[in-house]
Amino acid sequence: MHEVDPPSGQTTALLLSRLRAGDRDAAEQLLRRVEPMLRRWAHGRLPPQLRDANDTADLVQVALMRVLAHLDRFESGHAGAFYAYLRQTLLNALRDALRERRLQPAREDEAVLVDLPAASGSALESALGREGAIAYEQALQRLPPHHQALVVMRFEFGMSFPEIAAELDESADGVRIKLQRVLKKMAETLHDPDAD
Repeated sequence: MHEVDPPSGQTTALLLSRLRAGDRDAAEQLLRRVEPMLRRWAHGRLPPQLRDANDTADLVQVALMRVLAHLDRFESGHAGAFYAYLRQTLLNALRDALRERRLQPAREDEAVLVDLPAASGSALESALGREGAIAYEQALQRLPPHHQALVVMRFEFGMSFPEIAAELDESADGVRIKLQRVLKKMAETLHDPDAD
């Protein structure tokens, strides 16, 4: 996994608090922290038609502008919630980009859009297959929000155990153990879709 700059005592929650108080430096620090993660995430989700560097950069910028514009409405229900919020904002921006390019079917089935973790032809779909990508998303959605955030931070945004630990104010070993349990639960859900 590719690591981002270490938090250096400034958790995302603290940066968000400073940003809401009008601290411009906090906004810059937050953007520097999350933009590389968002670029990697977007590149893995974009279909070939949208995968050039400009499209990825545009998608990330749209998502970041949306996040910054709506921070006053963002409520953090748990540590790591901001990363789940980033992921959802990116998914929404990707869906909008696909609609604009008419790559999405004209008649949209909302259930398919909700379950769609990656656009057709994306790197994620290539790795897992279409059914695997959808099963992954469904298993992720069945997890409690704080467990979803763990999976998103580690596997979708590529954060290291120490980075996640700093965000959650836990030990890296504690995060590793918790994530192993979450993954076991996801695997059980993948094998038994009716399990909760």
